[in-house]
Amino acid sequence: MNTTFGEKLRRFGVQTYFEYTQSGHWKTFVAKYHKHGCRACGEPGFVQLHHVSYDRLGREKPSDVIALCPNCHEKVHRILRKCYPNLSLDQQVKHSMHVLGLTQRTKANKKRRHKKKTRSATSRR
Repeated sequence: MNTTFGEKLRRFGVQTYFEYTQSGHWKTFVAKYHKHGCRACGEPGFVQLHHVSYDRLGREKPSDVIALCPNCHEKVHRILRKCYPNLSLDQQVKHSMHVLGLTQRTKANKKRRHKKKTRSATSRR
């Protein structure tokens, strides 16, 4: 039997996801990730944890979340809403790694192109 997202929240003792993010459990879990920076763009500093699965809500493992800066976190949700509009949030997040893979490749390609241009400019001198 599949447990709904709402049932998982109630089992944890809260009614909304916002209440869950204010819990001591979640704040302790998040605190472990602030030193690592954003996994999508590499920006150091403040990160938000993005669930890639809600299967273990309330007893998350590190593989259930990914640390993202606020900009990348919003970008991922924007892409998920656009690409999967008919899915609920708990179903959308299962596509997060795919979306992040595209985001990471795009940023990596930009960096590669920049390095290539820099090398070309240097070699002309």
